[in-house]
Amino acid sequence: PEKKLNRILYHIFIIFGYEDDIFNKDVFYRQSQVGTCPYCNMADIHYTPATALSQTEKGVLDHFYPKEIYPMLGLSFYNLIPSCPSCNDVQHKSNKDVTSNKGDASLTSMRIINPYEYQDRNFFFDYNLKSHWENAGNSDVDILTAGDKEVGYNALLNLNGRYNTIQNRETVISIIRKLNRYPDTYFDYLNMLPIPDSLIKKEFDDWGFHLRRDEIYKYPFNKFKLDILEKARANM
Repeated sequence: PEKKLNRILYHIFIIFGYEDDIFNKDVFYRQSQVGTCPYCNMADIHYTPATALSQTEKGVLDHFYPKEIYPMLGLSFYNLIPSCPSCNDVQHKSNKDVTSNKGDASLTSMRIINPYEYQDRNFFFDYNLKSHWENAGNSDVDILTAGDKEVGYNALLNLNGRYNTIQNRETVISIIRKLNRYPDTYFDYLNMLPIPDSLIKKEFDDWGFHLRRDEIYKYPFNKFKLDILEKARANM
């Protein structure tokens, strides 16, 4: 960032590009149609246009590769991630480099994965239950994280700390208890293609979240709940 060439590129791509009125951030944000923050899945970031009584409601645009370090990617659509203000604040990702080695920006050294390329093996939730599910309280649950990029997601986004709440621990117990009331045949349709819309709606009505991976980013906390459900099924 301190090099003269970098500052020249910053003026070209950021000051006279990304930050110029010619780039309409609202249009970009609206057309992206992102429903929840792709970093944390904790916040609803739907675009809501302004009315006579309210201002525009939306999240923020994060540069996956920070614009201070990679100014040439300042206007790359692939590098612009609609996200929640919490993930993009100074306590979390902000302008921190996403590569573990600043001298090597290859994908093999990535600390977290661009949401366009994200796979569930990169980061997922797990739990540890210290007593039987019938009598367990929230103090009997540990919310855990795993994945090949777990260290990066917790270092940059603090997902383990942000998810490890009393409410989420109670959610884990609730999912396990409900799971024990359903036979395995109930979940057979998860492998069916295509899934009827009526079944997807019933699934959401029954559980309060989607049970299919291609649906999970429509609502906050959906990934966390599905990860826990799948872990609980594996533990049964």
